[in-house]
Amino acid sequence: MKKNTYLSILIICLLVSYTSDAQTVYQLDHIHRYTWENDDWLRNVEEYYDYNIGGIKETNVLNKVSADGISFTDNFRHTKSYNSNNFIIEDVKQLWNGSTWIDDTKTSTTYDGDDNILQELHQKHNGVIWENETKTENTYTETVEENFFYDKYEDDTWVLKRQAINTLTDEGYDVEVWSRNYSTEVFEPNTNDIYTISNDLIESIIYQSWDATLTVPGWKNNEQLIITYTPENVYETLEYYLWDNSLMDWETEPYNRSTYIRDDATYNLIILSENYNGSAWENEFRSLQIYDVNDNVLSTEWQEWDSSLGTGGDWFTFSFVPSTYDENNNHTQVIYQYNYDETELENSSRTDKFWSEATALSVSFNSIENISLYPNPTTDIINVKFKSPTTYSSDALLYDMQGKLIHKVIIEAGNSTAKIPIKYEADGMYMLHINTKTSTQTYKIIKTN
Repeated sequence: MKKNTYLSILIICLLVSYTSDAQTVYQLDHIHRYTWENDDWLRNVEEYYDYNIGGIKETNVLNKVSADGISFTDNFRHTKSYNSNNFIIEDVKQLWNGSTWIDDTKTSTTYDGDDNILQELHQKHNGVIWENETKTENTYTETVEENFFYDKYEDDTWVLKRQAINTLTDEGYDVEVWSRNYSTEVFEPNTNDIYTISNDLIESIIYQSWDATLTVPGWKNNEQLIITYTPENVYETLEYYLWDNSLMDWETEPYNRSTYIRDDATYNLIILSENYNGSAWENEFRSLQIYDVNDNVLSTEWQEWDSSLGTGGDWFTFSFVPSTYDENNNHTQVIYQYNYDETELENSSRTDKFWSEATALSVSFNSIENISLYPNPTTDIINVKFKSPTTYSSDALLYDMQGKLIHKVIIEAGNSTAKIPIKYEADGMYMLHINTKTSTQTYKIIKTN
């Protein structure tokens, strides 16, 4: 389901070289992928990355495959281009047919003047010309992605298949999704998600579906998610409740809950999922994570509760994912192991990554408000620095790509620096909004381990 994204001005925050606080950025050079064959690792895929514009935006990706781990042949390649703000505008995939490269697919992205994505067009090459396949389009209000459209090209015309309408409310926001019925071809309401925001955090989500059988067709409650947080504004519990049609109210007890445990002596984080059987909570599954001193995830172990084990049941490990990092905190290896026959873990696949120091894209202070951010990408902290002490108080708001507020930092008048923690968040892209008296600026932040 598509959730609201608080995207306003998408301005790429390039790596800022500023005093000794600047951090070296590393680029991914190539990747080796392995599968476990005959009690040994067989390397069957290699990928190579080129960076013709510097920084960490690859312009070419070459994929090669092998059947024996020795001889590799070209498989496919991507050629990417970017606009002046370093946002991707075209990604062309070509296939190797044994003698030449053949056009396969192309994704073209267009933006508005504030670098919000307006359209992503997906095309397929028929051997002669590019033919339309699908496209997504977005419209925006001042601060919110208002509408999302998904179209498919059929019989030489675009057919709307799905639409998400995002509406701000006094309590938070709603995401209403319409889709085309594949049997009747009627475009009709499908789902509606109601988000309640409290203290800048998502407090609850009500999941509804459209019920055309009602006397007056309308939205029907299905499920509600209640979220609680620690004083540090990280997840504490997630509880799921079902709607009781006979009582026309939510059931008093959740049917499932996830608890985030961070005080275990062995594991840095345990996520425990339990089901309620009507009188007591029963274990379902859990994930066990171990971090290093830099908060890199060294391993994740997935376990399922098996009531047939022992006298009263026990945990059964069905997946284990260890990782390694180099001295620069670059992720160098991940191995996936599975317990297929409930006897022991077996190797399945492995990915090795090779890094080098990037040719940094450097800018000085932002020309609008004289603001710099570093490092970006980051592993734990985002440093915000104004060129001179601020005259008025400002605030910095960090959102994930689903629109959830992760951190809010007030920069009091007279200060010129602020630190925003991000080390406990998942790897990926985040949006940082800096609100001053005269403007709002938005930066794309990359979190990596």
